[in-house]
Amino acid sequence: GNMENYKYYNDNNFVSSYRVSKFVVDWMRERGDMRLPKLAEMMIKLDGKNADPTDLANYKGVIPNPGATGDNNNTDMEDGSQSRLKSKWYLEPAGPSAMNIGYPEQEFILAEAALRGWTDEDAGTCYRAGVSISFAQWQVSGAEQYLESDASAADYRDPIAPENDIAARCRVSPRWDESAAAEIGLERIITQKWIAMYPEGCEAWAEQRRTGYPRLFPVRFNHSKGQSIDTETMIRRLPYPATLETSDPEQYEMLLKELGGPDHGGTRLWWDTGRNF
Repeated sequence: GNMENYKYYNDNNFVSSYRVSKFVVDWMRERGDMRLPKLAEMMIKLDGKNADPTDLANYKGVIPNPGATGDNNNTDMEDGSQSRLKSKWYLEPAGPSAMNIGYPEQEFILAEAALRGWTDEDAGTCYRAGVSISFAQWQVSGAEQYLESDASAADYRDPIAPENDIAARCRVSPRWDESAAAEIGLERIITQKWIAMYPEGCEAWAEQRRTGYPRLFPVRFNHSKGQSIDTETMIRRLPYPATLETSDPEQYEMLLKELGGPDHGGTRLWWDTGRNF
């Protein structure tokens, strides 16, 4: 396709502030997913140390526990034990044109449609194709072995504050299981679709809200206003602009009526039903 600027090019926030989440790093490392070095940098403290980028132990994500006592995020930031997003997203001025629906995503859409009985295609075949094409898209080998893996997530153990320990949420492995319940099949499909969408965060967020997958770590403390956002289901929408209520009250009231709930981040949108089947 035509070359254009990456949308984060020259964004200093990406250099100094943005990190890869613990869920992404752990999920990919525990399953030997070699797409990880294409999405993230090694831990900051390894800069200039000739560390091996194919050693997935050299990557570490940010934990979702803001405000926790003995917060490991602060400790990890101080000693450089965090992985930034891959530098290409903000250092290279040109990249491939943005894709509305990439080839891997198309296969995961077909996999879900087949799983739901909407087509005559085979869900497992489409799922495996989506994963394989995603590996090829990132120019990474090993998709065949990856798709035979039964590796699952480990529980999180905080080395500083045990009160932050949490059991793993996303237990599905890469291997497709024809005998698994439809809900498990959907979790596999959407989890891989979510990873393959990187770095299209808004679309990935929509998939997570629509299906509940992948199963992400919740934040430990709920600091939302009035506890309006459930820590398990997390934020469901962005509120309307703060000025709208006073600048156009009639429009605001009409929007609230259509929304069917209060104007805060915990209200589900019409397509976010909380049910998959």
